[in-house]
Amino acid sequence: MQKPLHLYKYRDLSTEQGRAFTKEIIVDKRVYFALPSSFNDPFEWRYTISTQPRNEQEKLMERPLANWGEYGANYVFPHMRKAFGVLSLSAKNDDILMWAHYANCHKGICIEFDASDSDSFFGRAKPVVYQSTYPELSIYSPSLRDDIENATLIKSNHWDYEEEYRVVDRQPITVTTSYPGHLLSGIILGCEISEENEKLIRSWLQQIDETVTIYRAYLYDNMYCLRIEPEADKRKSA
Repeated sequence: MQKPLHLYKYRDLSTEQGRAFTKEIIVDKRVYFALPSSFNDPFEWRYTISTQPRNEQEKLMERPLANWGEYGANYVFPHMRKAFGVLSLSAKNDDILMWAHYANCHKGICIEFDASDSDSFFGRAKPVVYQSTYPELSIYSPSLRDDIENATLIKSNHWDYEEEYRVVDRQPITVTTSYPGHLLSGIILGCEISEENEKLIRSWLQQIDETVTIYRAYLYDNMYCLRIEPEADKRKSA
């Protein structure tokens, strides 16, 4: 699958907290890395633990954890997973369900980021793998920490419509992190956004130096789809 040139973040503007977080993304150029345990999917970061060597390489490994057995593994893995923060994004900007679930029934916005450079902040995002079984973590693995990090990229295939990408950072706590401002490339106004919130978004864009394309989502007349169209004026029209 070809990596997208842009990645997207849907935002809800219906609460004071939601507006504050969204302003932080747009004006302050900061994004939130969450602990997977805080996600809305109770199956998030579930896994099975292998306490037996799976191959010849693992048979040769001498790891203290291997002597702890399943009890030790069940203690260590949950604590290690708290060392990761996750920024969730999507390759899609026109998904009806995502607009409904994450942008207050199309009343919010969708923020567009430039991900064309694979070495950039958003370009290093990795695609989520959707499957029907939990990932397996082995206590004999020579790359256990990497295995646990990769487990953050696995979700149930029920969520595959989201086409999620994640930036994973090894952070000990939940944090907000700055990103280069020029990577903010667009704002999509939901098809049901209120006049008040639209004015709010435009006022925030007045406060930044970057040129950001303003788009609007429209309903099609004859099908269950959205079309995303740019405005002629890119930023400064209040």
